[in-house]
Amino acid sequence: MTIIDSSVHPARHPERLLQRVRPPEGAILAIGQARDEAVVRGGNVVPGKKMSMTLSCDHRVIDGAVGAAFLAELRALLEHPMRILTG
Repeated sequence: MTIIDSSVHPARHPERLLQRVRPPEGAILAIGQARDEAVVRGGNVVPGKKMSMTLSCDHRVIDGAVGAAFLAELRALLEHPMRILTG
């Protein structure tokens, strides 16, 4: 898997970057810059951080459902980093 820091790209949004998976890679993860945005927590709009991630997979190697599960787990770990230490 290749990981790309797309925050250095002028667009700063990985969904705007087209990623092509080239063998022997199985996937490319593009991570955008964390940015300040309004978010809803407990029914209230509060300041928060948002970051985009885009995963491009070679479906001969990684099923789309597996890729989606990977992104969901990565998001959970980033939102609750103590889970990395405590399991």
